[in-house]
Amino acid sequence: MKHSHITSLPPEIWQEIMQYACTDGGYTGLSLALSCKHLNAQSSKVRFQSVSLYSTSALESFLAYSRSCAPSDKPAVRHLWLFLMQERPRYNDPVRHADSEASPGKDWVERFADTTTELLALTAPTLRTLCLLQAARLPPVPFSIPLPHLIELTISGGMSALVPGLGERLPALRRLHLLPLLTDPRPPALHVVFREAPLTHLRISGILNSAEELPAPYAGAVAAALGFHSEEGLGFFLNAPADPAPLPHLHNIIVQTVKSDLGWSVEDPEEAAENEAETTALRHLATACEREKASVRLLVLQMEQEWYNVWDRLWDDWVQRMGGLGNGCWVESLEEEAAIQERFQTRSVAPP
Repeated sequence: MKHSHITSLPPEIWQEIMQYACTDGGYTGLSLALSCKHLNAQSSKVRFQSVSLYSTSALESFLAYSRSCAPSDKPAVRHLWLFLMQERPRYNDPVRHADSEASPGKDWVERFADTTTELLALTAPTLRTLCLLQAARLPPVPFSIPLPHLIELTISGGMSALVPGLGERLPALRRLHLLPLLTDPRPPALHVVFREAPLTHLRISGILNSAEELPAPYAGAVAAALGFHSEEGLGFFLNAPADPAPLPHLHNIIVQTVKSDLGWSVEDPEEAAENEAETTALRHLATACEREKASVRLLVLQMEQEWYNVWDRLWDDWVQRMGGLGNGCWVESLEEEAAIQERFQTRSVAPP
């Protein structure tokens, strides 16, 4: 039998194969580019289909490469992972760098905004999924560029970038996953920020219960998105929802809270209940949805305070979703969520 050479395969078939292969954040695309001249040429159109960047320096290098490309050879990024959790801002005054209250230098902040905006402008024509994870010490990534094809957005940190009118720049957004940091005590006004987006799925993960002045801000934000009006305090959702709801397409909601680690400091049941205010309010809202909005499913997941590698979990979710290999974070039950978290207590998925 005559052996075929790789060059005998039509380019169209190579494109189809590589489109399925390049769904791991860039590792396969890089490997193909370095393997031989033929595969380098055949993978040029799809090797940047999924891109993962782990620092502003990597981001700047990627943009420098893009600027060197001819217009027809610019990277066509469909899936973007931007991990800036370990990024440290640069300060104009080195002495203030050691001060925890210091703010990044103005020049660096402007450069960060310009660089991230250029990245979004580059990817906007093709971008479908975006996972943006940034440290609290960083300024928020500005969403000033319309992303007309973005379907799924995961964001942790930089919540202040979620401002009214953002939905107009995300006209295809259907799935939104928010992971608040401790520096994000109050959620964005979802019913205002995403009013123009055709949002169908919403997940909020890692909410810490508290007994602050506003004990259930996230339950209130979800309620407002569904058109409910809550009472002050814990928020018993007794009023019929507005019709139509502010986010009329929203029908699948998952909210994952974390049980308060009270130790031996709280013996009074009433005081303990105050520390579960967010979960209590969410469960009341779930009951109200069953009664008033049969088409809406609100799943409340209250998890123990156990460590697991959330960043590796998000990486795995992102890869699953872009490759159509699974549901990612869109679980169906508490048992399914617990099983996934257990897998990531010891496993490492994201590349270094």
